[in-house]
Amino acid sequence: MLAHLGSGALSVHLVAALREQGYSPGTAAAATGLLGASAVAGRILMAPASRRWSRSNITATIFALQAVGILALLGLHHPLGIVMFVVLFGAGRGIISLARATLVADFYGRREYASINGVLALLLTAATALGPLGAGVLRTYLRSYTPILCLVAITAALAAAAMLTAQHSQQRHQAAALNGKPDSQQPPPDAPRRQR
Repeated sequence: MLAHLGSGALSVHLVAALREQGYSPGTAAAATGLLGASAVAGRILMAPASRRWSRSNITATIFALQAVGILALLGLHHPLGIVMFVVLFGAGRGIISLARATLVADFYGRREYASINGVLALLLTAATALGPLGAGVLRTYLRSYTPILCLVAITAALAAAAMLTAQHSQQRHQAAALNGKPDSQQPPPDAPRRQR
């Protein structure tokens, strides 16, 4: 959800943020357009990457790289900063859209997949819609996009940390289940329900 707030904000405000940094309208528009191409490249790279690494590790890494891309955009007032941002942030958007569905199954199992994924989709859509609104309000009061971009980088870094924490928790739960010692009172995600 954190990443969708930032992604939604940037999808609407990126051209204005780049213009504020002194880039021409053409460069700002091109960078915004190339995010989509970079997202497609990210989706293509997801399949070979998922054969080598877990989806949760890939997703955590992508969130962290999105933060790096935003910091490059802020720190390098040079076309290289825009290129790094477009590649890292755009590819991340593509990978995350693919990874989300499989991560729900990985973390929660198949039994409640439809319900959990439906609620998650509602929350992510709300976050994507609220991101531009929040960024607009902040821009009005702060009179600069720099703090907003910093905030988006922070939310991406927090999303990476949350993903790693969730993965660690899942691994601990699985290890406890293999040892016959459940680490909570909850049944494993794919355990059959008890008849009442």
